[in-house]
Amino acid sequence: MPGRAPEFWADAEDEALTLDHLLEVCDAVVVALDGGGLDDLYGANVLGRERETRRWLSWSHAWCHEGVLERRQSIASRLRDFQAAGELTIYTQAGEDIAAIVELIADVKQRGLLAAVVVDPAGLGEMVEALDAIDVTVENKLLVGAPQGYGKMNAIKTAERKTQNKTLLHAPSSLMDWCVGNVKIEPMATAIRATKQNAGDAKIDPWAALMNGVWMMSRNPEARGHSGWNTDDLDGLMATIDAVVDAMGETGDADSGRQVLQGVGRPA
Repeated sequence: MPGRAPEFWADAEDEALTLDHLLEVCDAVVVALDGGGLDDLYGANVLGRERETRRWLSWSHAWCHEGVLERRQSIASRLRDFQAAGELTIYTQAGEDIAAIVELIADVKQRGLLAAVVVDPAGLGEMVEALDAIDVTVENKLLVGAPQGYGKMNAIKTAERKTQNKTLLHAPSSLMDWCVGNVKIEPMATAIRATKQNAGDAKIDPWAALMNGVWMMSRNPEARGHSGWNTDDLDGLMATIDAVVDAMGETGDADSGRQVLQGVGRPA
């Protein structure tokens, strides 16, 4: 976020905010994702609109493959600290991150709170198929592609203003504090764009997920109602999700994600 954003971010922390509280007090929830390959973090942000105040409440989590600890040894101890704080999940088998994210989305959907799942259209691959298992698709308008690059400008500026006036509050997260500090805003002639302070080791994926969510929430979405999925039988639901992930094996690729969401960037 531009300007004094890290300062605004710190001041907008709500020490009492948890995911459970967010889901209890909000009338609409956007789950936003941003992730790269096995060398990156996979960031998920849950952004809710508080029922009584209309404030936006934010909670974030990230996943990374254990191989990142070897390839990025300069940040390995930091990632372990995030894991110990419960803010990062380090997994061993590709697909474990996707299964966990889909389980989170299924829970929000079952509560009747899900307004949209918002993603970077590039590089989705197997996530598209896994979301289809819980009936989150482009066709039913629950899966939405957010603008990227210069298209993030409005979300960046909105997030800065709303953290400054505290109409966007976020749960405590040393992971997110780090990611916000890693963001570098480059002013251009007629726009701004976000990059990393240090390519490779300076991860920003969870922050990028939040920007996807801010873009969607600024459109004032409404929850789409009860999912129809029986999350009383979580074992059965997870078996379905796991079966989809397992069936994909190593076939998921970035091109399939781009093809499915090609041209998507504006919800109806």
